[in-house]
Amino acid sequence: MAKKATSGAARGRAATKPSAAPPPAPASSRKTSGRILWFTVIVALLLPWILPSMIVVLVGMVPTLIALVVDRNPRKLSAATIASLNFAGVLPYLVKLWSKSQSLENALNIVVDVFALAVMYGAAGFGLMIYMTVPAFVASIFMVISQRRIAVLRETQRKIIDEWGESIARAEEPEQKS
Repeated sequence: MAKKATSGAARGRAATKPSAAPPPAPASSRKTSGRILWFTVIVALLLPWILPSMIVVLVGMVPTLIALVVDRNPRKLSAATIASLNFAGVLPYLVKLWSKSQSLENALNIVVDVFALAVMYGAAGFGLMIYMTVPAFVASIFMVISQRRIAVLRETQRKIIDEWGESIARAEEPEQKS
């Protein structure tokens, strides 16, 4: 058999695999990036008209932004609770801005109003309070329900023991009659 002569460079190329192109991005990440792009374009086009509202929302929703940064839970439950009540505190001032002329001056008047900021941030604080107290309250309710259920089951167990005898409680095998 005759051997084919190959140069060292040819062998080196054959030994190394050609670099593969990176795999295409998953469809879900493409959808997400497409949505973000559309959202950015729409906001950029509407910015001249919605700037006063954006100022009120950004200043009013600062506690939500802080909660998003601080919350380490992947589901961001505390941030969601704070955000919903924080937005409830911001919404009346947005309506007030919209009912007047939506001008930069009116937006800045709302933002520097101490009472308005107290309402917005107080609502966020109330959201934090709800997040911290409701789970403990619900846990205590479930504890009471569980204890009541245990008491009912023990009473049923006592009645069964009275009817069937102590051997049923010790889980002994009943004697088989031959």
